[in-house]
Amino acid sequence: MSKANTEEIKQQYEELQQRYNAMAARLKELEGQDQQSAGAETAGATVTSPPEFVETLNRFLMKVAMLAQAEKALYMTHDRRTDQLLTREPAYGIPGEYLSNVRISAKRGICAEVFLSGEPKVWKSPTEAPELMPFGARNGLIVPLNVERKDDNGKVIEARRVGLLLVCNKRLGGQFMQQDVFILSGLARNAAAVLAQARMFEEILEEKERYEATFESLAVGLVMVQMDGTVSEINPSARRIFVQDDTTDAVGRPFTEVFSDHIVVDTLQAALKGEEAASEITATVKNGEETRSFIFRMQAAQIHGQSREPVGAVAVFSDITDVRQAERSKTSFIDAAAHDLRNPMAAIKGFAETLLSDPEEDMFTREDRQEFLGIIAKSCKRQLGMISDLLNIAKIDAGKALDMHLSSVRIGEIAEDVVRLDQENTSLHTYVVECDPDVPPVIGDEVKIDRIITNLVSNARKYSPDGGQITITVKYRQDEDRVFVSVKDQGLGIPKEQLPKMFGRFSRVQAKGFENIPGTGLGLNMVKNLVELHQGKIKVESEYGSGSTFEFWLPVRGPQQMEPGTTVL
Repeated sequence: MSKANTEEIKQQYEELQQRYNAMAARLKELEGQDQQSAGAETAGATVTSPPEFVETLNRFLMKVAMLAQAEKALYMTHDRRTDQLLTREPAYGIPGEYLSNVRISAKRGICAEVFLSGEPKVWKSPTEAPELMPFGARNGLIVPLNVERKDDNGKVIEARRVGLLLVCNKRLGGQFMQQDVFILSGLARNAAAVLAQARMFEEILEEKERYEATFESLAVGLVMVQMDGTVSEINPSARRIFVQDDTTDAVGRPFTEVFSDHIVVDTLQAALKGEEAASEITATVKNGEETRSFIFRMQAAQIHGQSREPVGAVAVFSDITDVRQAERSKTSFIDAAAHDLRNPMAAIKGFAETLLSDPEEDMFTREDRQEFLGIIAKSCKRQLGMISDLLNIAKIDAGKALDMHLSSVRIGEIAEDVVRLDQENTSLHTYVVECDPDVPPVIGDEVKIDRIITNLVSNARKYSPDGGQITITVKYRQDEDRVFVSVKDQGLGIPKEQLPKMFGRFSRVQAKGFENIPGTGLGLNMVKNLVELHQGKIKVESEYGSGSTFEFWLPVRGPQQMEPGTTVL
């Protein structure tokens, strides 16, 4: 996580705290106001919690319905973010399931008319209020809900419309009259402050839930510390790093007790002093039965309250294990690539100089010279293959499509050629090629298919340092119209937990026996890309200590059913 990300989390925390403080202050102000209703004790009640609000509002809406002689009573609040009017529970005479997720435009319709004008409205038929038809409303009365702030002399200094109060379906088939407007408007004036107070509770809870959801779901570790040094927040990711005992609660404890790593302690102390600090730490994390060592980048900064005074510090822990591993792998790759390219070059140089030392062609027999030239040719082919692999990897890494030169390819013949060349590199291994006679040619890029099989056979030999049999099997499955190729060895095998990473960039097996085996960690990644370029798939099965089997398949008709000779750019 970058410094900008840390600053963003810090800013979000400070903004949330400021909004919370502002809401709390407004709530305190509302609770201190004297709310008195016209004969209804419910509208003047001081609400101190959401459950009390629901109970108070239930009594209030029942009283409204009784006084207006209505079958139904409900209220709506205005959502400023979406500019919509929302129906909310509770309601009188309307089941809760009819209220959920109902949103009405605050710009058109009878409800919008009342909300925008601030004038009550009586309507006498369903066609006048189609947006209320889902509630079974035949006629009704709508009045605005306005929150007013007054000075010490009772003068209104601020007025804000927060929603609507509605009654529907006059009892005994009657219609709502002017006296109903008078009664409902009086009740609405007294109820508006309570409704605004309740909405304030809801906003606080929504903000709190959003903050907690974000805080809890962050993949990075996040810790907040107060100015006195006590831990105020620690999310699950950070808890997994530092508090691996589920019975221990880090919140409320001094951070010097929670964190034993002196680098973490020093970085937090610097942040509390107003210094922006960053460091790298190594931590051992237990995941089930598995324990692994991770590298984390820690960034910490001071956070401020509403009046910009420091209130603590926030620390972010980002897992950079893979980044550091990639850096080490790149270094190993450069060393291995240089080594692999130097070996064939040394052979080319050595035998070329040997031939040049005999200009009269009388030092070596014709057979010797042919052997030397054969070694030079094979070394050139090997070097060209490695350079081709590097160029393919560079193209893939840059997001560029590889050239595809499609033709009819007999995979069994390619497998025989690959084995013929590879077996000259060893005297410890035996090779077996099993190719079904009914395997048809596939449409593919012959050079790339050769590189796929060459890499898999070469790996099978390298990772079987004690020798053994290498079996290449080529089969055709008519029902799938695919050719399947598998390369099986009797070598070191791969630990189960490392199998998912085998086709990753710079991936090398980390296990006993693999330490001195050279390689770039790019071969299998390139093989996977070349197989998928042909619209095929590759997989690996292995047991550590018992060898591995790599299997891939290619569609007989080729990628996208292209015609032979097609070049794809």
